[in-house]
Amino acid sequence: MRRAHGALAVSALLAWPALAAAQASFTSQQRFVRATSESTAMVWKQGTSPFPPNLDPPAASFTENGADETQSPGFDSFMASASSVAPAAVGPVVPDASATASQTSSLAPGQVTASGRFSADADSGSISAPQIAALNALLQPPVPYIGGFVGSSEIAVTGFSVDFTLSEPTAYHLVGNVAHTPGTIGQVPHVAVGAASIELTGPSGSVASVSLTPVGGSEDLDVEGLLAPGSYTLHADGSGGAFGSCNLVACVDPTMSGSFELSLSLGAAAVPGPSRGAVALLGCLLAAIGAAPLRCA
Repeated sequence: MRRAHGALAVSALLAWPALAAAQASFTSQQRFVRATSESTAMVWKQGTSPFPPNLDPPAASFTENGADETQSPGFDSFMASASSVAPAAVGPVVPDASATASQTSSLAPGQVTASGRFSADADSGSISAPQIAALNALLQPPVPYIGGFVGSSEIAVTGFSVDFTLSEPTAYHLVGNVAHTPGTIGQVPHVAVGAASIELTGPSGSVASVSLTPVGGSEDLDVEGLLAPGSYTLHADGSGGAFGSCNLVACVDPTMSGSFELSLSLGAAAVPGPSRGAVALLGCLLAAIGAAPLRCA
């Protein structure tokens, strides 16, 4: 009879459910990289002074734009880059400026990873005498421009966002980093700007987040715990802008670069199962059952 009772106890413990595999079901995603460039040339005619341009309006200005963008079409792994080079604002007036953005990301039921990079490099300066002469030669009738300035605006963005649902309580571990740095510390505000962030939100609001705004630096994220069943959004982005311009004092050629990196691990679902004490008890019961025939002998 005792042996039967022991067998029943062992059967009950063995029948206790084991840990279930967690599965994130992805419902939507938006992943992209974008780079834009804008060039502007301001010129002055004979009889006006190009100094200072902020007090003496130019006789004319010319602007051109360039852009490049790539978006992820679905839930497959995404690896893309975008780049934009400052176009000629007019004729031979071309700033030496560019913007680039890149991203590598993958989505799996138990693991989400993403990394993004961005860089914006602006340029500005006086339009040289040969460039003014070439510009005047393009215009009919010729316009007697005598001087001017050229500047560029460069913007780079890498964005990541995915929505998913969990049907069971699920362990998670989210690690990440955000960073950005202007090329020259102490640049005039708004000449170079940057932003980077990571955030996980769920049914009750924000679960974990980290963000960074100018003037540069780096922040880490490392959190873990248990996610309740429901809908979640994992979002990350990095963006930088650099705006080259000239004023009464000098021309400014700012830069801005940065990145984000993240890894979200989704572990086993928290399904009730045998504790360590129960497992130990199971071992004792098995040992007792195995030893019973020896005692009878």
